Amino acid sequence: MNTGVLYRVAIVLCLLFGVGLRFIGLTRGASDFAPHTGTEYYHFHPDEGTLVRTASVVVDPFDPPFTAYGLLPVYVLRGALWVQGLEAPDLGRVEERQRVFVTARFLSALLSSLVLVATCLLGARSALALGRGPTLLGLAFISFAPGAIQQGHFFIVDGVFTTLSLGILLLIAQVVRTGALRWYLLAGLLIGLLGAVRYNGLALGLVLAVGHFIRSGEGFYERLRRPGLWLAGGLALVTVVALQPYLLVHPAILTRAETNADFALSLSFARLEILQHWSLVDFQAVRYWDHWFGLWPWICGWPLTLAMIAGAGYMVWFGTGLQRLVLLWCGLYFLIVGAVPVKAVRYMVPILPVLGLYTGVFCTALWRRWRLVGVSTAVGLVVYGAVYGLAFARVYIDEDSRIQAGRWIAAQVPAGRRVGLEAGAFSLRDLVDSQVHPHSFLNISGLFYGSNYMLCGQQVDYIGDRLEEMDWLALVEENRAVQFRSVPELFPVVEDFYARLLAGNLGFEPVQRFAVEVEVGGFRFPGRLAEPSFLAYDHPSVRIFKRREEVVLQEALAAWRSEIAGVKACPDRLLKQMAQVLESGAPSEALGIAEQIQTRYPRSALVHLLAAEAHRHLGYEIGAKAAYGRYLPEASEGHVQYSPFAHYVPGDAALACAELGLESLALSVLRRGVEEISPRGVNGPQEVAESYLKVGRWLVEHGHLGLMEEACELSLNIHPHKAAYNVLAELAYERGEYERAIARLKRSLTLDEAQGYAHATLGKALLDHRADPEIALGHLARAVELDPAQRVEFERWIAMARARLSTER
Repeated sequence: MNTGVLYRVAIVLCLLFGVGLRFIGLTRGASDFAPHTGTEYYHFHPDEGTLVRTASVVVDPFDPPFTAYGLLPVYVLRGALWVQGLEAPDLGRVEERQRVFVTARFLSALLSSLVLVATCLLGARSALALGRGPTLLGLAFISFAPGAIQQGHFFIVDGVFTTLSLGILLLIAQVVRTGALRWYLLAGLLIGLLGAVRYNGLALGLVLAVGHFIRSGEGFYERLRRPGLWLAGGLALVTVVALQPYLLVHPAILTRAETNADFALSLSFARLEILQHWSLVDFQAVRYWDHWFGLWPWICGWPLTLAMIAGAGYMVWFGTGLQRLVLLWCGLYFLIVGAVPVKAVRYMVPILPVLGLYTGVFCTALWRRWRLVGVSTAVGLVVYGAVYGLAFARVYIDEDSRIQAGRWIAAQVPAGRRVGLEAGAFSLRDLVDSQVHPHSFLNISGLFYGSNYMLCGQQVDYIGDRLEEMDWLALVEENRAVQFRSVPELFPVVEDFYARLLAGNLGFEPVQRFAVEVEVGGFRFPGRLAEPSFLAYDHPSVRIFKRREEVVLQEALAAWRSEIAGVKACPDRLLKQMAQVLESGAPSEALGIAEQIQTRYPRSALVHLLAAEAHRHLGYEIGAKAAYGRYLPEASEGHVQYSPFAHYVPGDAALACAELGLESLALSVLRRGVEEISPRGVNGPQEVAESYLKVGRWLVEHGHLGLMEEACELSLNIHPHKAAYNVLAELAYERGEYERAIARLKRSLTLDEAQGYAHATLGKALLDHRADPEIALGHLARAVELDPAQRVEFERWIAMARARLSTER
C-alpha cells in the first residue's frame, strides 16, 4: 500500500472519529426523570437557550432581542425549524422542546464536522500547501480536542463563526493565488455573514486587504485601483447590514445597556467595568497570558498548548507569505479576544484549526531534521490528544450530574423537607420538585450587590438566616462557589461561607457528590480546576449537604460570626473604631480613620456614610454632601449601579450603623431612604419595608423602643406590613393608647387574617377597653382555632366575654 493510500485512510479515520465525537450524545438531556411530568428535556447552556428561544419566534431585525451576538445563527436555526414545520414551536411542551434543541445541536455538530473538512482543505496544495503530514497531524489534533468537541454539542454562535472563518481563509488563499474577481466577491459575502455572527469577524476584511496587496506581479497603486477589494468590502457591508438592518437605521441600539443581551452592557461585563457573578474568576486575570495558558490546556491539553507556540513561531520565521497571512488572522483574533480580561474556552476554539495545522508543520520539520525527536513529538501529541478526547466523550455518554443529583434527592430526601438551592444559570431549581421538597434559596446575589453596605457580621447573619430555613442544601460548585472563592478580597464572607460549607464545618454534612469525570480506562484527567466556562455547561460538580442538629448549626454560625470580624479583608474593626471616635465627639480623628479604611477597603460604602456624618459634625456641609454622594449606589462600584437589590441599601446601611452604635444615624439613613429609593420589581416595596422592620427588631432587642417605633412607622410609609402594625399596636397598648392599638391590629388582620396572636390581643382590647364582648368573642374564638396550643390561656378571656355578653342580654 503506497503512502498516498495510507494518507487517505488516515484522513478518513480522523474524520470518522472527529465526526463521531461531535454527534455522540446528540439527544443528551432527554430524561425519564422529571419533577412534574413523566419525561423531560434539559438544556444547561444559557447562551444556547437564548438563541433557541429567539429562533422560535419572529424576530424584528430592526429591533432585535439581543445585540451582543449577530443574528445569522438565529436565521440559520429558524430556517432549519421552518423546514420541519416548527416555525412556531411551543417550548413549554417537552416533545417540541426536544425536537427544537436536537435540531439546533444537529446543526452545531454538522458545522463542527465541516470545520474538520475545511481544515483538510486549508492544508491542501490548492490553499496553504502544507503537505500531507502537517494536514493529517492538524486534523488529528482538532478531531480529538475536547474544547472543539464541546462546542460541537451546543448551538451557540462560535460554531457558525469557526466554520465561516475557515471558509473565508480558503477564499483568501484563492484571492492571493489567482486574483479572480469571483473569489473576492465570495470572500466579501462570507465576511459580511461572519460580521452578522460576531462583530470581530469583520477583522478578516483586513486580512483580505493585506492578501490583496501582497500579491506579486503588480505595483501598489495598480492593486489599489483594481475593483476586487473594493467590491468585496462593499458586499461585506451590504451583507452585514442586510442581515442586521438596525445597524443602519438604528445604530444607537448598540449603545443600549438595559439587559445582559445588549452589546454595550456585555462589553462592560467583558472589560470588568461591571462585575457579574460569572466574571469573578477573571477579576485578577492577566490578559493574553491567561487566555493562552488558562484556556488552551482544557481545550486540547498541555502538550499541544506548548507545541502550538512553537508551531506559530516556526511559521512566522519560515512560512510563506500566504501562510503568514493566515497566521495574521490568528494574531488579530487573539489580539481582540485577549484584550478583555473575561475569558471563556469557546472564545479560543475558532483559531484552533490554523494553529493545529501549523503545529503539524513544526512536527514535520522536526522529523526531517531530527527524525526521532520529530516522530516522538508528533506521536506523543496525537496519542495524548486522542486519549484526552476519548476520555472527554464520556461526558456525553453518561447522564448529566445535575440530573443524577435530582434523582437522588427525589429518592433519598424525605418528602416535606426543605431543600436549599441557589439561583443562577446552573442551579438545580428545575430538578427539585417544589411540591414535594419546598425550595429555600441562598440568595447569594443579595451579598454580591449589597455587601458594600453591610458589616461582615451582618453578612454572616444574612446567610445564617437562610441556612436555618433549610433541611438539605444542593448546589453546583461551578454556579457560585468557584467564582466567589476566587476573590476572597472582594467577598470575604461569601468566600468563607463556601470554604466552610464544602469542608463540612458549617452545620451541614456533605453526603453526596455527583460529577461526570473526564476519564478513560481508569485514568482520570485532572480537570476540576478548569475554567467554569469549560465545566459548567456539561460536567459540573454537584454537592448535596444534610443539616445536622439545630444546636450544631447554631454553634457553627456563632463561631463563624465571632471569627469573621478578625478576617483581614473585613473592615468591621476599623469601622467600629471610626464610629466610636465619631460618637465620642472627635470627627476630625474619625476622618483620619476613614482615609485608612478607604485605602485598605476601597469598595466599602459604609465608610463614606460615616465620613459624611463626620463632615456634618464639623459643619462642613459641602464635604458631607460629597461623601454622602459617594455612599449612594449610583456612585458605587459599577455592578451595584445595576443591582436589582439597590432598594435594600437603606435598611442594610441602617442596620450596620445600629450595630456600630450609631442608632441616631441609623434612623437618619432610614428617613432619607424613604425619599431616595425606588423599589424594583413587584415585591420591591414589601422587601424595603421588611428591611426597615429588621432594623426595628434590632433596636427593640437593644432597648431603643422610641427609635424602633419610628423605624416601623417609616416602614409603613413604604408598604403596609402586618409585623409593623402588630409591633406598633403592642407599643400603643402598653402606653394606654387603646384605640390606636385596636386600629392597628385591625389593619394587621386586614393584611393577614390568619394571625392567632393578633386576634387574641384584639379580642382582649375590645373586651377591656371598648366593652364590645360580642366582637371580642369572635376574635378570641378565632385565636383558639388558629393557635390551639394557647387554648387554656384564651379560654379565660372567652369565658369573660361570654359572661359579659350574657349580662348585656
